[in-house]
Amino acid sequence: MRDRFPEFVSVAGNCKFRGCQHLREPQCAVKAGVADGTIMQSRYDNYQQFHEELAARKPVYDKKKR
Repeated sequence: MRDRFPEFVSVAGNCKFRGCQHLREPQCAVKAGVADGTIMQSRYDNYQQFHEELAARKPVYDKKKR
């Protein structure tokens, strides 16, 4: 999902951790971009909301009735 935000992709290479989720990791370039105003706070808020919604989803398995 993080690749769906182009402004994140452009700076994510500068994050300390390769698999940075841009949430609680230290030295995150995306969070730094939000702090300095190069990334809009509203875009980051949307990202956090999408992340929370996806994390809360439970898998649905297709169970065939026999």
